[in-house]
Amino acid sequence: NREWAPERTRDSAHQVLVPAQNFPTRDGWIVVFCNTDKFWQELVEALEAQVQAQEARESWAELLATLSKLATVLRELSDEGRARAVLDRAYGLAGTIEDRQGMAPTLRQLAVLYHLQGGWERALELHHRALGLQKEAGDQGGIAMTLGSIAEVFHGKGDFRKALEHYEAS
Repeated sequence: NREWAPERTRDSAHQVLVPAQNFPTRDGWIVVFCNTDKFWQELVEALEAQVQAQEARESWAELLATLSKLATVLRELSDEGRARAVLDRAYGLAGTIEDRQGMAPTLRQLAVLYHLQGGWERALELHHRALGLQKEAGDQGGIAMTLGSIAEVFHGKGDFRKALEHYEAS
């Protein structure tokens, strides 16, 4: 451990535990720290219960945000199948409520899942769809994040020239 030096992490994340970081919410920030499987499962159950409550109230925009969070947690648990199913549901919901701005983060998350599973072309397709929606909405932060994600896909494919172009554009 003498050679190990801690690195700065995004959103004050823990160096080795996941999730153990700050997450943005509608009205501020929340700290999530699940350091055992028991707490992971409780977090997933709580998010699934929230999904059911929001469906019952027909709080579609809130439901979309919760589905996105649930998919992130499932992805961190390496449960890509359930995460993809949740994101597919969120994508379908975003399409029905015509929340074009809400659809972009869902598309981006789904693209990340495909990227992690080696589905390069599907990941690029989804990232480009998200990018189009973000440009339409004038979401500069989202555009930068998506361009960076596209660069990561190209980097993973070994196309370093295109990766560099997208990193620079982001």
